[in-house]
Amino acid sequence: MILQKGDLCFARTQATFDKLGNFTLIDELNESETISQHLSKIHPTKHVSSEYLCAYLNSKFGKRQMCIASYGDTRVELTHNQTKEIKVI
Repeated sequence: MILQKGDLCFARTQATFDKLGNFTLIDELNESETISQHLSKIHPTKHVSSEYLCAYLNSKFGKRQMCIASYGDTRVELTHNQTKEIKVI
């Protein structure tokens, strides 16, 4: 996937819940930045601020929802469908 300015990028596969879903706001790009299969991106709509979304998802409320939605025995994972289940206030 190609990243765009304002996207949020996060690790969807990690060893522990603490490392899962650390969201980063993409504010600068080189040409044609891409991401691997272990990362995902969220492209916020014009109705949601990228900064707010990043702060919320990195908060204890966002992290708790990720812990509930994720699964895995040896590695914790958030699928695209599980990511869609996270509710943003």
